[in-house]
Amino acid sequence: MKVCFIRTPQKYLVRPRAQAPLGLLYVAAKAKECGAEVIAADTAGMDFNLAEKTIPKADIYAFSATALDYLDAEKVASLLKTRRPGSKIILGGPIYLSPEFVNFKIFDSLIVGEGESIINDVLLDYEKNDYKAIYHSKSLPIDTIPLPARDIWPSQLGESIFGGSINYYEGGSTVIMTSRGCPHRCAFCAAPTICKRKVRFRKIDTVIEEMEVVVINYGIRQFRFSDDNITTNRERIEEFCSRIIASDILGGKIAWRCSIRVRPNDSEMFKLMRAAGCREVALGMESADQDVLDFIKKDISLEDALTCIENARNANIVTRVLLMVGTPGETTETFKKNIKFLLGGIYDLIAMTVFVPYPGCDIWENPQNYRCEIVNRDLSTYNLYYYNSMGIRDVKPYVKLWDFDYDLMSEHISAVRMVANAMGKLNKG
Repeated sequence: MKVCFIRTPQKYLVRPRAQAPLGLLYVAAKAKECGAEVIAADTAGMDFNLAEKTIPKADIYAFSATALDYLDAEKVASLLKTRRPGSKIILGGPIYLSPEFVNFKIFDSLIVGEGESIINDVLLDYEKNDYKAIYHSKSLPIDTIPLPARDIWPSQLGESIFGGSINYYEGGSTVIMTSRGCPHRCAFCAAPTICKRKVRFRKIDTVIEEMEVVVINYGIRQFRFSDDNITTNRERIEEFCSRIIASDILGGKIAWRCSIRVRPNDSEMFKLMRAAGCREVALGMESADQDVLDFIKKDISLEDALTCIENARNANIVTRVLLMVGTPGETTETFKKNIKFLLGGIYDLIAMTVFVPYPGCDIWENPQNYRCEIVNRDLSTYNLYYYNSMGIRDVKPYVKLWDFDYDLMSEHISAVRMVANAMGKLNKG
C-alpha cells in the first residue's frame, strides 16, 4: 500500500516552504515502520490545480491541517477525490478539535490525537476496505516514536530560520523536537486542550543522536526547535546544552533558535545556551499590559519579560518578541503601553500577530468568560499574521469586546503594526 503525505499550499504564509512539516514526517516514519510504501508531496505556495497535478499516485493521501490551512487541504483533497476516485483520503492535525468543519464527503477518515499511535490500525482497516470515519488515538511513549522520515521529503528541509534571513552555516536548516506539550493554561492557545497541560520529554541521548545524524546525512547545521517551550525544565536545558557542547559533531559547529517563556530568564542559562549554539530565542511576551496578561491567563509578569529580553541580549542571543494584539481584555491603555514598548526598542525583532480564536482554546469555547463575542468563525478568513504571500493584509479583530469599541480596536491593531514597522524590527514572515 502506497501512502502519500501532503503539505498543503499554505498561502497564508509569506514563506510557506520555510520548514518541512515535522508532524507529517513523524507519522510517515511510523507508517513506513508498519510496512507501508511512503512518499511525500510538497504543494506549498502552489495554486490548487497545480498542487493536485504535482501529487504522485498513491492508494491513500494523508493531510495534516490546523484551522488556518484546513480549507487549503479540503480544496486539494476535493480535486484528488474527483480525479482519482479509487484512492482514499485521511486527515489529521489540530483541526480534529473542531470536527464540525471537516467535510466527510471529501475526507474518508479523521484522526483525533497523535497519528503515530493509530496509523497502523488505519492502514490495516483500509486494506480490508473496512475503515472508520473517526479514529481516536493515544499518545505513545515519546522515545518509541521513530525519527521523522526526512529522507522522503521532496523539497529542501528548511530555509533560513533566523531573523533577517541570516545563515550561520550553509546547507539549509531543519526542525527538530525535544518535547511535546505545555504545562501552562494560556486562554488563547489550544495546547491545554491538546496535551492536558502535560509535557513529554524525549531522552537527551536520542535528541543528540538525531542532530548528529542530520549533520552527517544531510549536511545541515542549523536547527529550529519546535518545542512549545524548550526551557520548561531548567535542569534539562542545562544538560542538553552541555551535551551539545561536548559532542564532537555538534559542539561549536551548529546554530539554533527556539521558543521560550519569559521564565526562567537568568543570565547563566542564556550564556550556556549561546555557548551551545543558540543564536535566537522567540519569547512569548504577548502584551505590554499586565492587566491583559493576567486576563488571558498568561501567568507571567511584564517585569519577567523585560528581564528575559535583557539577559538574552546580554548573552548575544537575538530576541524575537512575540506580541499579540486584538485580544480580550484590551483597552486604550493597552494600546498606549504596547506603543511605548515598541518605541523603546529594547528588543531585536518583533513577531506581531492578531489574536485568532483557535478552535480548542478556552476563548473559543467560553468567550463569555472573557467578556467578548467571537464575531468571525469563518475559517476562510482566519490568519493571525499581518502579512501573507500577497503582501500586507487588511486585518480586523476576530472578537468584539463587551467593554471596548470594535472600530477603535481595529484602528489600534493597524496603528501598532505601523509603529512596529517604522521601528525597522518587524518580522514579516
